Amino acid sequence: MDYADLLLSPEWQERRIDILRRDKYRCTNCLNVRALEDLVGGVFEKFIFPNQLDSIYVHSFEEGSQTPVNVDVKLAKHLNEKAFVYFKMNDLNQLTVHAIRTMTNDEFNAYNSVETTKLNYLEALDVSFDHDRLHKQLLKVEKEKLKAICEVTEQIDIKRMQWIVFKGLHVHHKYYQVSLKPWEYPDDALTTLCMHCHEELHKNKSVDVLDALGRNIGEYHNCFRCDGAGWFPEYKHIEGGICFRCKGGKYEELI
Repeated sequence: MDYADLLLSPEWQERRIDILRRDKYRCTNCLNVRALEDLVGGVFEKFIFPNQLDSIYVHSFEEGSQTPVNVDVKLAKHLNEKAFVYFKMNDLNQLTVHAIRTMTNDEFNAYNSVETTKLNYLEALDVSFDHDRLHKQLLKVEKEKLKAICEVTEQIDIKRMQWIVFKGLHVHHKYYQVSLKPWEYPDDALTTLCMHCHEELHKNKSVDVLDALGRNIGEYHNCFRCDGAGWFPEYKHIEGGICFRCKGGKYEELI
């Protein structure tokens, strides 16, 4: 089994999740700042179909109220009245949830401080009721709610953001030891990085290689095709963008 196959093993996937949780789903370098540049944020409103947990409405900063967004059903349990979601377009041109965090109390209070216009059922049946006027009132309320929470969110220290999940984060090995499988490294040898920081690290810094006794025996050299990234984001629609030369192994010595 080559190194790329080891990274697909259940043992590594379990270990990876443990490290992501330990690091609270944060890139230890940029605290997710760079990863958030690719995403759009908004407040979870509700599931589009109550009996189906794969699609939701989001009150989006850029797209407005009731923006339909797909969500992995495994993440549905994390969605509640305090859920703040981040999404982006996937390879199928569908908006998909990429990260979820809990709103701070300041955000939650600001968002709910704007009084929502309610429509009485009997009024709705009244043919003389001005529905256009109500619609304009609802749009005004939606904009006020977004403005209120935006003003608070922009002031939040990113260190205060409590991430529930953040898809796409990488777990980086600070060194490689010839006798160890990917999941056998101690905690302090593993760290969470976003895709941008991970790629940058591999391009600008070599990784030490240790023998079975922990002695430094050299360095691994980046795959000359992907420059140590292991994949090409611009080709992620083709087998996940994996580098066909190193198969995600990143280094010439692991090919």
